Amino acid sequence: MIDRQKILQDMDKRLRQLDEELEGLRSRVEGSAAATRAQARKAYDELRARRDELTGRLEAYRESGKAAGRELAAGFRKSLEELKKGLAGARQQSRPEDEGA
Repeated sequence: MIDRQKILQDMDKRLRQLDEELEGLRSRVEGSAAATRAQARKAYDELRARRDELTGRLEAYRESGKAAGRELAAGFRKSLEELKKGLAGARQQSRPEDEGA
């Protein structure tokens, strides 16, 4: 049996962790050189939009029935993993050249 409350708490926790990582990325974007700032800002904006989409999915999960909830939870987890991959890529791109070597 699925413990709906635990799933919701786990999803909230993961979103908070993503928010911290996105904030770190935003700080690096603001401190980057002008040439890379536009590219990094675009990556940040795309990741932020994906994160906002996850928030919508979480709210839908909260309001759903059990069967739909399982499907939404699976979709949330998949989207979360995709967002993490995108965030890792953006982190790599936003590193100063001397850190990346």
